Amino acid sequence: MLARQILTAPIIYTHIRNLRGVLESRYYRSTVIPTVAPGFDTLGPHAQKYLIAHGYIESAVQIIVGAHRSSRTGEDFSFLLSRRGLPLTEGLFLWDLINLSTHVQC
Repeated sequence: MLARQILTAPIIYTHIRNLRGVLESRYYRSTVIPTVAPGFDTLGPHAQKYLIAHGYIESAVQIIVGAHRSSRTGEDFSFLLSRRGLPLTEGLFLWDLINLSTHVQC
């Protein structure tokens, strides 16, 4: 009887985000192709897939591209984005994803 009482939540296909967090949840599959921000291709395939999979909006991606262009270290990059609302650890992870395809890691 307990199994019948448990209600499942609707399937969330993706969250739409800015740097501060989730703006909305999409409960349906979308056939809309996301708009690609200028400079998106400079982030590398791993970061691109991450940002698309997590539903980052174009304006957030533009900020990320700008932060990457003006940063020399992961700490600089992460601090720039944290001022806009992104958690520090997520910025550091994103820095690593961006640099994964451009640097050989041991």
